[in-house]
Amino acid sequence: MNYILFDGQVRDALLPFTYTRPVADIRVGILTIREKWEKHFGLTTTTITEEYLEDKYPMVELEQNVLINASYLPTIELVEKIRNLSENQAIYKGDDVIAFLLLIHKKK
Repeated sequence: MNYILFDGQVRDALLPFTYTRPVADIRVGILTIREKWEKHFGLTTTTITEEYLEDKYPMVELEQNVLINASYLPTIELVEKIRNLSENQAIYKGDDVIAFLLLIHKKK
């Protein structure tokens, strides 16, 4: 599984921190949000962010991708729900998308 953190709508509210980095790379305590997610999953993540930051923070897309709103911090319960996502399923909090599974079907 490939995990991709995305900025979401909260990015503008976090300026000026997000001028030079994605939401996922903001420090919360000693770790960044990205490091917290990677610690829970045991895998590295990539990012969907503003176009001018893409060279420094490239996104990797595979056949099975879980997109996670980087403004949410991982908990054991949330990580378990994300791991159990199936195709066309998403996790919401109110109107905010927290995570969803995206399958890329490659043509043969």
